[in-house]
Amino acid sequence: MTELDKGLTKKGSGNFFRVIGLPDEKPLFSNEILDFWNPAGGLPGYENGYDVGLCRIKKPFTYFNRMERHKSSCEILIPINDDMFVPLAPPGEMPEPDRVKIVPVKMGELIVLDAGTWHFAAGPLGRKGLDYFVLLRRGTPEHDLEMRDLEVSIRLRL
Repeated sequence: MTELDKGLTKKGSGNFFRVIGLPDEKPLFSNEILDFWNPAGGLPGYENGYDVGLCRIKKPFTYFNRMERHKSSCEILIPINDDMFVPLAPPGEMPEPDRVKIVPVKMGELIVLDAGTWHFAAGPLGRKGLDYFVLLRRGTPEHDLEMRDLEVSIRLRL
């Protein structure tokens, strides 16, 4: 019988796997709604690989007034501890508030945002906070991030 090895941690997991969890260091981005760490870990692949980021929604939000996009790369969002919703708008020069959709993503699912898709942070569908993984092509926050303020605030009705 193989026993649980309690000595394996995200920092000492050997050279054939990595465990990625919430990091101990200060977030790359933080505000009253969320904390975001990038990278929390890395994955080999597409060109120079992918970064695995983590986002923690600290409190539910009922509106937003800005959106972001990555013009030349996709983004993958994976809920960790609750079902979530993701505000999305189609690609274009500016996000159009009347075209914003609120898309549910259940635990056990993931959502792939195509290049150019406007989005805002995911939010929890339940009453507790939300943690979710964010997979981005390496260097996306520095080289492929565009944020735009909206002309009007988008109010959420869930």
